[in-house]
Amino acid sequence: LLRALVDDADHSIFGAIYEYNPTTTHRNSNNAPHYVIAFRGTLPKRDSLSRDLELDLQIIRHGLHKTTRAQIAIQAAEDMAATNSANLWLVGHSLGASMAILGGKHMTTKGIY
Repeated sequence: LLRALVDDADHSIFGAIYEYNPTTTHRNSNNAPHYVIAFRGTLPKRDSLSRDLELDLQIIRHGLHKTTRAQIAIQAAEDMAATNSANLWLVGHSLGASMAILGGKHMTTKGIY
């Protein structure tokens, strides 16, 4: 784990940046990503549920990109791609998948692949 991504509104961890450290027992790790940014989905926990549901509604309204959580996610992806351009993957589930797609779309429109 390199870094946790924390929402500025509810202070929940919504993502994490991981670095792949191959062991000597792996025969072929050439196709493995060097870095993975993983985004979580909606959590049914009291502390984060209202914020997550608010963001779920923003997906429906096509406004997720305007949220601060999305901006944090996009900036993290952009920073990782700028400093570690070798094989970066963005992944997520549910709400997290929307964050991953948004981050990837943003990077692609800026010519970062």
